Amino acid sequence: STILTWAHEGSGSMVLDGIGARVLVVTAHPDDEVLFFSPLILAASARRQGVLHILCLSTGNANGLGSVRRLELVKSCSVLGLPPEQVHIVDHRDLQDGMDTRWPCNVI
Repeated sequence: STILTWAHEGSGSMVLDGIGARVLVVTAHPDDEVLFFSPLILAASARRQGVLHILCLSTGNANGLGSVRRLELVKSCSVLGLPPEQVHIVDHRDLQDGMDTRWPCNVI
């Protein structure tokens, strides 16, 4: 396995070092891909080499909005250059979203 590192150049563009043929970005909730990983996803998508997948560990169903949040995730990833078949969402009863919810480590 390879560790991926990235940094901003003076121009604001991303420099990726160590990116391989396959990249998996793992997030906890829908919208984390944009809040935390959009520069990485955009840079990796722009390279047009290999395949990048998103794995989201919850549906974001904290307020009963799981189906809406799923669609938002797929649309967000589309804007970032990822087709729907490269977006994967886990819907596990022990990985529900919520401010007071703790996820069991053995499930993650």
